[in-house]
Amino acid sequence: IAPLKYLVISDRGIQTGPFGTQLNTKDYTDSGVKVLTQKTLVDEDYQSGEDFISQDKMNELTGFEVIGGDLIMGTRGSFGTKNRTTFGKCSIVPNFIEDSVLHPCLIRIRLDGEQLDKEFFKYYVNDSTHFLEFIAETSNSTTIEVIYGTTLKNIKFPVPPLSEQVEIVEYLNRKAYELDSLSNQLSFQIEKLKEYRQSIISEAVTGKIDL
Repeated sequence: IAPLKYLVISDRGIQTGPFGTQLNTKDYTDSGVKVLTQKTLVDEDYQSGEDFISQDKMNELTGFEVIGGDLIMGTRGSFGTKNRTTFGKCSIVPNFIEDSVLHPCLIRIRLDGEQLDKEFFKYYVNDSTHFLEFIAETSNSTTIEVIYGTTLKNIKFPVPPLSEQVEIVEYLNRKAYELDSLSNQLSFQIEKLKEYRQSIISEAVTGKIDL
């Protein structure tokens, strides 16, 4: 187990988004450098988007750029082990991403790949209660509304051998696929039963069925 600050690259491994005074809505343009937002995080859609800034503005925001392989994490939203929106949620930025910059409500994380697998990190953050428990322990307030870089860097993460992390990810991917397939099958069956139910009612009330 180790604090995150020892599991990221040394240069800007944990970077909070620009302050509101550095980037706000008046800086947005119709095209240019894409601003990754909380919607990007929730949808994990890195191709569409409506928020952009000019290249000149981007030149003022050196250090806040996002590249393929980075992770972005939401710093605001509802907090709870069973119900979270964007708070503490993370997403892996795909390699095909165009020039992009952080929104003030996001944090960029660049892991040291020799210590921590990105998929393993994502599973731990998004689907384990331990991450939120560590946030609660390191927070000085009783109501947590924002994750700060200074808080995040001291949160502890499990660091099993890299080969074991990969095995865990493969196992979880396989199980998640099985459960998703089962869920889709059940949803399909439920829809068919609803149709059948409606058909039975319709035939009964129109006298097509001899009661």
